[in-house]
Amino acid sequence: MNRIDPNGMDWQITTEEKDGKTIYHITVNAVLYNNSSTNYDSKTMNSLADKMKDQVNNAFNVSGDGYSVDMKFNLKTVTSADDIKLTDHVFQIVDQGSVGSDLNGNADVNGLNIKMTTSTVNSVLTNKNNRTIAHELGHTGGLLDANLYQEQSKNLGVDLSTNLMSQSKYVQRVGGDFVNANDLTRGQINAINSSYLNGNLNTKSPVYIKSEYTNTPYPANVLLNLHLRTYKVLPK
Repeated sequence: MNRIDPNGMDWQITTEEKDGKTIYHITVNAVLYNNSSTNYDSKTMNSLADKMKDQVNNAFNVSGDGYSVDMKFNLKTVTSADDIKLTDHVFQIVDQGSVGSDLNGNADVNGLNIKMTTSTVNSVLTNKNNRTIAHELGHTGGLLDANLYQEQSKNLGVDLSTNLMSQSKYVQRVGGDFVNANDLTRGQINAINSSYLNGNLNTKSPVYIKSEYTNTPYPANVLLNLHLRTYKVLPK
């Protein structure tokens, strides 16, 4: 069994050899926060969280010849930035202008920040989108858009028409099922694990800090050690 993150940061990955098979135990802790101009009641937010958990668990709990993945995706809804830990993955609901006119969402590669649009929220709630949440989480694990990096994808054993990390518009263009293209290969799981072991994941929380002396938000690590009275903000 290998490394558990000593700082309590996500991703958390261990591996286990059992009965000739490698088992990847993955835990990701995340929050869901509405940072858009649309109001969602608690029932809708909780329903969305359940759909997101199902989507991630269905995509990442995979198995194949000589391996399997045990993914635990813990997600809770929060209504204040103060409730977000600096180690949390942050799924923000944002207005379309925050990500670009033709995107369902975006994420910081190797980071903790994931944005999804209000239109994506609607499509996830109505089961018309079963992949964007898991796709963006893959980016935080260091995976790139498979169709944009085809040589790398080939080395990871990826079928571009069915893989989770192919962009939906590409899957649609080549005639694939862009709603349910959720395959992950062992090569991709190994890539996430390697990025984790090399300390490349869990970088840069999107949460900023304001102090009692300034209205200017600063990255959290700038002010946390100054012993000022502070509060958290999540810039749009």
